[in-house]
Amino acid sequence: MTVPAVRRDSTTKEDGTESQSECQRLPYPKSVFFIVVTEFCERFSYYGMRAVLTIYMRNVLDFSDNLSTTIYHVFLLLCYGLPVFGGILADSFIGKYKTIVYLSSIYALGNIVLTAASTKPLHLPVVALSLLGLAFMAIGTGGIKPCVVALGGEQFILPNQEKTLKQFFSVFLFAVSVGNMVATLITPVLRRDVSCFGDDTCYPLAFGVPGGLMIVAISVFIGGKCLYTIKTPEDNIMLRVVKCATYAITEKWKRKGEFAKKSHWLDYASNRYDEQLIGDSKGLFRVLVYYLPVPMFFALYEQLGSRWTLQATRMDGYIGRGFMIKPDQMQVANAILLFIFIPVFETVVYPVFHMCNLLKRPLQKMGVGGVLAALAFLSAAIVETKIESTYSVLHTNGESYLNFINTISCPVNILEEGQTTSLKNLNSHDLDLYEHLMVPANQNLIAQASPHNSLTLELEIGLNNSCVHSGKDTVMKSWKGQVHLLPFGGLQSIVISEFNGSIILDMLTSPEETGKSKEGNAKLRLLLSHFSPVSESSQTFSEDISMVIKLVNKAGREYPFQLNSTNHEASSLLSNIGSTRTSEFEPNSYQVMVCNTTKGNTSRRARDTDSCTTDPDWIILETGGSYVLTIHDDYNIPGKFKVQLMTLTPPNHVHMLWLLPQYILIAWAEVLFIISGMEFSFTEAPLSMKSVVQSCWHLANACGNAIVIISAQFNLSEKYEFFGFSALMALDTLILCIMAIRYTYVDQGMRRKSSRISDTGIREEESKF
Repeated sequence: MTVPAVRRDSTTKEDGTESQSECQRLPYPKSVFFIVVTEFCERFSYYGMRAVLTIYMRNVLDFSDNLSTTIYHVFLLLCYGLPVFGGILADSFIGKYKTIVYLSSIYALGNIVLTAASTKPLHLPVVALSLLGLAFMAIGTGGIKPCVVALGGEQFILPNQEKTLKQFFSVFLFAVSVGNMVATLITPVLRRDVSCFGDDTCYPLAFGVPGGLMIVAISVFIGGKCLYTIKTPEDNIMLRVVKCATYAITEKWKRKGEFAKKSHWLDYASNRYDEQLIGDSKGLFRVLVYYLPVPMFFALYEQLGSRWTLQATRMDGYIGRGFMIKPDQMQVANAILLFIFIPVFETVVYPVFHMCNLLKRPLQKMGVGGVLAALAFLSAAIVETKIESTYSVLHTNGESYLNFINTISCPVNILEEGQTTSLKNLNSHDLDLYEHLMVPANQNLIAQASPHNSLTLELEIGLNNSCVHSGKDTVMKSWKGQVHLLPFGGLQSIVISEFNGSIILDMLTSPEETGKSKEGNAKLRLLLSHFSPVSESSQTFSEDISMVIKLVNKAGREYPFQLNSTNHEASSLLSNIGSTRTSEFEPNSYQVMVCNTTKGNTSRRARDTDSCTTDPDWIILETGGSYVLTIHDDYNIPGKFKVQLMTLTPPNHVHMLWLLPQYILIAWAEVLFIISGMEFSFTEAPLSMKSVVQSCWHLANACGNAIVIISAQFNLSEKYEFFGFSALMALDTLILCIMAIRYTYVDQGMRRKSSRISDTGIREEESKF
């Protein structure tokens, strides 16, 4: 937020006292209400889009986590780097009002382009237009960032309205915070809970609503033009400082052989620039040295919308079975916590520490904030360590795995020919017993296979009345044959079943999907093995009958699958196995319903004349889990079917609320580091350099995003990345503390005495540096 050059009453006396006319109450400028509403709508648009951006890039644009993180932080880098140029454009060329109108229009155009790109029926080049829309939005929001609040401040006359101006800043910040919080709550709901254009999600609505608010912002802002006090552009102080510093460096280089040296490198510009600018620039650079540790803090802080949001997608967000916290909604925790902690720190924490003579200086507070930020990422790393235990143990880059699904109620022993060691039981910690595998009754077992085209396996099982309805004592049965592995690796399911007292193996010819859902759903594939729903005597599917298999949740909502008799995908003695593609389901409890229908009936809902049977048992699909659901004849009860749920990838058992400690720590760090950093900047820098300090603060944020971009290129796991950032922040804070020991604070009493009101009404300072 740029501190504006506010208007001052020309009747101010030489000694700084106020004349009688200055004590008169001036009416509150009505124009600021238009400015506050504009800022609320613009912040809603910015934070609403930003809340779902990372997930959009990963799920819709199909970017990797690292690429999504990189582009997200490139976008932020532009948003915080371009304010410098927006300020120069406004102060030196076209003025604040025109800058806001023109760049806001580019901003709104970016919203429209991004919304159109995410709308599938338009069949537009999604990736190219999405990136173009983000570029327009970065130019817009970055350009207007230093102008809106500055224009608001110019509506007041000082010193008459000094208290009113402070109230305006508070209202302005409140509008920013509320816009952030409301947008971060609403847009994830629009993205996840609304279906549109045939998808289970609705990104066009999640981007369209913020885009609509941006159009409202432009309309409101233009509507208040007749009430604004608009200053003509003069010169940009940031540009003057850069020119002065550049000239001083050039002159020093030219005179490096001279015997007489200047006391300060900026003094080499004294032959072109006035003493006031040079003195103030000295004070500015004295403060900016302490900005060196600031980018690292922003590198951590800005990851709330990227790495931490992606971390939340791998966790369980359900509270009970009726309410789900969206991963991108976790960002709102930061805004809510700041609403709570800022007054708590001001009224409780700081007074208590002040009584102990602690945390009295801004740099001290920044040091503690840096430690808390390091602890926040240490907490994130610990949580990520727990999350990793739910990841798939399979590395499917060319490696082969076998998923043995035992549909029989007795264990099956698997031996390799020649007692080789080609199979490794991934569920076993015994590294010496690879050659002998046992698949438990009615369960599955995943084994890693050596890189061969095929394996010769022998299966042994003792069949008795507990396994099948045979009426005989235990009979040992065996199966021996070759298993052909998938040519490009992956997880291949092999279904072990029983038919007329013989063991049957059915091998699927397509790999299973073991990756976790990007939307926090459960993944499920249906397998039908030797299933005869049409009649008790039929062991093959009828040519005239098809099946509708449904999952029905407790609310009665049906999720049907159509599976025709010709849908065989197997290699077996009878080729009597069918499957569906892997689909995603909301985590819930479901019952399986099987309905027989004629081939001419294409309705996804079973008709009254269709025969439907519902399994009495409930299956539970959990967040992030990947499953195979097998349906087969009940070997003990003829005419009945049996349902078994096999887990391929464990669900997300780490709850999203375990992220709260790191969000609390980073909120504390934000209060101590960012707010104290701004306090340090504005109290220690020369009064004429307030806008320059703000621009440099934005640039520090941009540099922090550049650090994240560089880090993402190393492709480290999130756990090690979080540990690394925690260690770097701790080192960064140590450097800041060492620098703080050497710092001498400006005497604010002397500064106030040495300040005066110039003829133009702008407050200046006589530099002592």
